[in-house]
Amino acid sequence: MLTFTAQGEYPMAFPGECPLRLLFVQFSIEHRVTPSFHDYPELSLVCGGKGRFTVDRCVYEARPGDVLLVGSREFHRMEADQKSGLQVASIHFRPELIHAPGDARLGFQYLEPFYYRGHRFAHRIAGDRLPQGFVLERIRRLHEEIQAGRPDYPLAVRTYMADILFEVSRYYRSLGGKLLPTTKRAQEFDRLLEVFSFIRKNCHDHLSLPALAKMAHMSPSYFCRFFKATTGDTPTHYVLRLRVDLSADLLSNSAMSMTDIAYACGFSSHSYFDRVFKRLKGMTPLEFRRRLKV
Repeated sequence: MLTFTAQGEYPMAFPGECPLRLLFVQFSIEHRVTPSFHDYPELSLVCGGKGRFTVDRCVYEARPGDVLLVGSREFHRMEADQKSGLQVASIHFRPELIHAPGDARLGFQYLEPFYYRGHRFAHRIAGDRLPQGFVLERIRRLHEEIQAGRPDYPLAVRTYMADILFEVSRYYRSLGGKLLPTTKRAQEFDRLLEVFSFIRKNCHDHLSLPALAKMAHMSPSYFCRFFKATTGDTPTHYVLRLRVDLSADLLSNSAMSMTDIAYACGFSSHSYFDRVFKRLKGMTPLEFRRRLKV
């Protein structure tokens, strides 16, 4: 039995003997609107509901049966349809589960879709492009092995994960075309790490674009272009998303007034806070607070 629960953002810790985590997530309006990233691959299966899946600047419809891929350091977010919600089985894993550095290249072929981006590449594989029910069945077996925790469960997990990755990599090979490495983009991404940390800690304050660009050792114009290419948002819009997430936490977990929350989160006025929140969450802050109490 697969149980889906609301799952907030938290640092991922992997078991030492088997670096894989399997999460069953029920996405709804309570989830964060700020895109996130991590330094390991992620593969998800849409199990129910409808929504949107965004990676960098690419937006995909998410429907049951779809398989969604996220590579290391790719900004992404999942948004549920407000009426149906969105149920997702999400596999987070370290590459060395499948292929350790120095091993034969054969093993790396399982991971190629996470590290190369050809011209015909898409982060979404429609459910009818893979064997029917195959990925869900393998995920069920993964879940059973992890729950049972037998001495050989790491081998079973690796085997079932390799099965999934084989079908995924075969699909991408069937598209043809030249695979393009993402090495240069990953190197440039490192220049933004300090910026992301600074913005998260100071999103409620005024943030100077020239100062952020200087922190990344870029000109302001190049910084804006690269930031949007990396996150899918302009620096200004990214900050607004963080402020909305911060305000949603306060709406859920405090008795502060709407005006106090607006100013605490860096909005210049209550009315501006209302407009931005509604644009990103689909409802006003007051409606959001009331819905949580139902």
